[in-house]
Amino acid sequence: MFTFTHKPSKKGSSKGGGGSSSSEDLAASGGRSSPSESGSMSSAQGYPPLMNADNAFIDLNEQTCVKESGQLNGLQFTIRGCTSSVLALLDYVSSVIIEDCNNCIFICGPSRGSVFMRNCTNCLLLAACYQFRATNCNEIEAHLHTTTQPTIEDTDLIVAPLLMSYQEMDAHMAAAGLDRTKNLWKEVRNFTPDTGSFQTMPFDPFGNGAIACEVVTDELLERLSTFMEQECSHELLLGPS
Repeated sequence: MFTFTHKPSKKGSSKGGGGSSSSEDLAASGGRSSPSESGSMSSAQGYPPLMNADNAFIDLNEQTCVKESGQLNGLQFTIRGCTSSVLALLDYVSSVIIEDCNNCIFICGPSRGSVFMRNCTNCLLLAACYQFRATNCNEIEAHLHTTTQPTIEDTDLIVAPLLMSYQEMDAHMAAAGLDRTKNLWKEVRNFTPDTGSFQTMPFDPFGNGAIACEVVTDELLERLSTFMEQECSHELLLGPS
């Protein structure tokens, strides 16, 4: 199992281009979209018709929360207003909206549509999806498996390939219709080169047997490490297999 360390920032940006149980703080708490043809993602807003404990994590602080296999089964999921939390969706979903979050780690099982981040800062995302989009975000590190080009607007992004597995992930990839052989993680399309930037990760995040992260706190990485040792993590592994 990999441990987790905080990597001192070495940023140099490139612009342009194209339920659950365990620890005392552990809470259990459709359709595929196409990339925008207009060159802007601002219109890609919206929420599930109903948000409740089944399909949302809202206003959580210093929590470790997980949705396990069979709890979502293709629902749309919303994460909003969370801070200093590790939030895991170990199931397949139709899409994920993440907004107004700070210093969080998001682990998202396969999404047959988009993973859309908005107004987030200092967050680490690990996700498999058809499409990744981010707008008005700062200090985001995204480890992605995406079958279309990631797109950003007014966002600073570090991007890396997704190296993640857990029990039933293969079945969830199939249920979401994602092709394991196709990953366009580094073909980022930046709609706002004057106000946003991206770079591929400038170091090997697993070079020392640890995942190094520039954007979240050491305390949050410790929380992630603790979560991975629990049964509800479903043998979550990060790094080369």
